[in-house]
Amino acid sequence: MFLNIVEEFHLLLGRAIEGSTISIGGEEKKQKITNNLNQATLSNVAERVILQDTEGAAKWNECLSPAAIATMHKTFFCEGIRKKLGLPPPSPNGLLFMEICLSTHLLMAMKKLKVPHVRFNNNTQKWLAKALPRIDEENYLLASPGMLMGTLNAASTTLGLLATGYCMDKILQVLKLRSSNDSKFQDGYFLSQFGEETTAIRHQGKNPPDDFHSIAKGTATALSTLTMNHLGATTRIALGLNGVRLNIDLRVLYISDGGSNPWDCCNCHLNETVIKEKLARTQEKKDYLLKIMNPEKPFCAPPEEEVTVRNPIKKTMFEEEKVCAEAIELIHSADPSTCIKYPTQSIDMSQQCIASLSLARSKVEVTIDKEVLLERAMSILEHGRTEAEDDTKPDE
Repeated sequence: MFLNIVEEFHLLLGRAIEGSTISIGGEEKKQKITNNLNQATLSNVAERVILQDTEGAAKWNECLSPAAIATMHKTFFCEGIRKKLGLPPPSPNGLLFMEICLSTHLLMAMKKLKVPHVRFNNNTQKWLAKALPRIDEENYLLASPGMLMGTLNAASTTLGLLATGYCMDKILQVLKLRSSNDSKFQDGYFLSQFGEETTAIRHQGKNPPDDFHSIAKGTATALSTLTMNHLGATTRIALGLNGVRLNIDLRVLYISDGGSNPWDCCNCHLNETVIKEKLARTQEKKDYLLKIMNPEKPFCAPPEEEVTVRNPIKKTMFEEEKVCAEAIELIHSADPSTCIKYPTQSIDMSQQCIASLSLARSKVEVTIDKEVLLERAMSILEHGRTEAEDDTKPDE
């Protein structure tokens, strides 16, 4: 929870400060990048030279020390530092947030990483050999420096922008853009994002069918969000599936064994196995698929428990949308004219229903029981339910 609080703060802060584009995306992100690049001007200099450079900030976030981010938050909200800089004192909420930040980075500095029993390549073995004396009996390695993958991306973006323009000559100017997972190629003016992230089209390393399905599923997501058109989707699938092993019938054969590509822009939401099973007519082809999907084969990793944290905000949002839809349906039932034209002025929905029910009652004759039921309904619309009515079952 502490990590979420700190990250949400910096995501909101990133919308306000220049150079941070981690909080936004799409056209809004492109517009902010364009506006930032257009500010590279010096009005008080006749002759100026503008240089543009792209930083290869690989593993920027992962290599940061938690103490650096803790120092940043201490500087933001420390009462003594703000007084020295001539800034107003922090609010009680600001002091509380500072304590949350410092506690968060203390937890990050206490983290440990488990070293798995797997094979490592020669380069990894060189630096891992130096860490072997620090691994405890439970195969855990104390990892106080650095961040975990995907942790505090927005906070590290703010940290990277702090030193922009520090101690520079007045005739010089520096503009910096920093975000997360960006792979943009710029030549003068910012035009568009020409390249996709390499990680978006490379294999995940699970098993061949799942790896290829992830390529197709990612393409389906990009199509649904209008990130790319159908030509780009076809190209992305072709690049992602580049890597083939040869074996049997191309239509049923998995792509990893030399099979043909089963996906196009219309069926890329389906799993490769589903498409292959539909085309497997003979027992030999079905046996081939069963061998591939056998969880006991030596190429499958042992099953592991995964914990997924559900976001309750979306569930609450869907429940509210469902209640609103039911309320609108009641309005349409009581006053069918609202299906054609909405009221031109603001009015309570309960008053609209009362007026419609009163008008309908004046045109027909009803029994005493229905009259009592109608009066009760209008009373609920006017004053709401009582506690006794809340405890009453709907059929009573």
